[in-house]
Amino acid sequence: MGLIEIDYLLFFGVIRLNSLLMMNITVKRAPDGLVQGDIAKQLDIPSSNLSLHLKAIVHSGLVNVEREGRFMRYKVNIPLML
Repeated sequence: MGLIEIDYLLFFGVIRLNSLLMMNITVKRAPDGLVQGDIAKQLDIPSSNLSLHLKAIVHSGLVNVEREGRFMRYKVNIPLML
């Protein structure tokens, strides 16, 4: 396995781990959910780095997003989980 393949696997491993952590946080805060800044604070990740992870879990259908003024609130999709 080459260096590029190892970097690729490490990169996507970190992405999956962060997405799972975000999913865990939204489940714990159901049904109210969290805004992106609150998720960033809880995970100690810059808010600007969250968009890729949040997009992935929203795209999967596990989390829904709602606009609240200038904020985006992420809520776990409870019916899907049941």
